[in-house]
Amino acid sequence: MNAPHPITAAEASAGHNKPAILTSDMMAKDFAYIDAALLEIEMKFDGCPPVVEDDADLEIIREAVKRCQGAIKRLETLRVESKEPYLAATRVVDGHFGKLKERVAGWQVAIEARAKRFLDKKAATEQARREEEARRAAEAARAAAERQRQAEAERQKAEQERAASEQATQRISVEHHQREENARREEARLREEAAQAQAAALKTQKEAEAKPADMARTRSGDGLSTLQEIWCFEVLDPHAVDLQDPVLRSFITWPDVEKAISRYVKLHKDTRPLKGVRIYSDTKPMMT
Repeated sequence: MNAPHPITAAEASAGHNKPAILTSDMMAKDFAYIDAALLEIEMKFDGCPPVVEDDADLEIIREAVKRCQGAIKRLETLRVESKEPYLAATRVVDGHFGKLKERVAGWQVAIEARAKRFLDKKAATEQARREEEARRAAEAARAAAERQRQAEAERQKAEQERAASEQATQRISVEHHQREENARREEARLREEAAQAQAAALKTQKEAEAKPADMARTRSGDGLSTLQEIWCFEVLDPHAVDLQDPVLRSFITWPDVEKAISRYVKLHKDTRPLKGVRIYSDTKPMMT
């Protein structure tokens, strides 16, 4: 009977239910002969003295350790040999789809570059328009402020003239009073005009300082195209990077710190203390 072929992606998407390529039961059946060898080693393990009291006991343990070492080495060899065909198949699959992904990614990069050139140009045009509008609004605000200043000067002049002519006839006094009142009204009107011009200038300046995404945003069909602001970095001097900076340190995970400490201890042993770390010597048995 032919062995069942593994399920393909197309078959899986179509709802087929083919057998798996490999299961734990299949592994146990194919390598059942290993159990007999391990049983023999287990018997040696069970026969080891619970407490080593003399050289004879140590020899029994040494023989058991050597058998365990040999078994572990053999099991590792079988593990590597057994999975190699699957790893080779995995590399074939990865290579196949990797090439396809690279091909499509190349298309994406090329067409995104075209969109970026258009959106950059659109954003630049819009920014130039907003800057020009902000410039005109600022000029209008300055002109309104100047008119306000002139109106204030006119009012002050009218007040001075009225004060100087208080001893004149009633008719002249009324005329000066009317001029003063008219000047006050004009000053209030121009003050309001200047305030509105200043507000418009601030609004257009804020629009001119908008992000590129706001100026390049374009809707087409049922989608949206725009520019996304991204932040990049370049390490200019690795020695100048402050690893003790509390903000940067918060992004360094503890397993990474432990790996760094482990490499440090293997290199320097106890010759260079490390603050906050106890470096000590220990032993482990070695049987040959």
